[in-house]
Amino acid sequence: MLTIILYIILLVIVWRFVRFITTPLLKWLGFYKYHSPLFMTVQVAPKLYELHLGTSWDFVFRHRINPSSLKINVLEGLLILCNKIENGEFPRDVILKGNPYFLKSSSLARFGFKNRKLNWFEYFMTLLSFPESTILLSISRRELKFANINNNRIVYINSTELLTNKPIITLLLQRLKNSPDNKIIPFVQNNLTKVNAS
Repeated sequence: MLTIILYIILLVIVWRFVRFITTPLLKWLGFYKYHSPLFMTVQVAPKLYELHLGTSWDFVFRHRINPSSLKINVLEGLLILCNKIENGEFPRDVILKGNPYFLKSSSLARFGFKNRKLNWFEYFMTLLSFPESTILLSISRRELKFANINNNRIVYINSTELLTNKPIITLLLQRLKNSPDNKIIPFVQNNLTKVNAS
């Protein structure tokens, strides 16, 4: 039993390392489609795309990452994604799915996102990503912060439905950029974040 656990831990470490070093290549190949510096989509099925706040590569090599910059990146990414949907550069009627990571699922509900509980596989992946998520959270806060996996949710929305929420995304982005303290939108968890199942 101990051997199996050790193999799983080793597999996770290897997978995370491979994902880290291959980020530039996968971005260049178009597998990772960035819509802002820290917001991307990954197609995992013909009608399903995952939403991600970048990878560990982005957090390590991008300077000045903090809760305010994360909020702006998410809103800019969603707005650019809406523009791509309008222009036919991104498909309509596909599902966009994500596991809130540094974000509150209740805030994403403003843009039409629905949420549900994680299935057993998603929860297992969340547990495996706990160490990396803790490291990335600590980088963004510049102090040791442990990722919180309690009450984690999956958020999802149809891409056409997201497009109908473009006006509110635009409005909130403008307000955020015009707010000196960048506290107009309570996007980012104030103390503990949630883990990305990926």
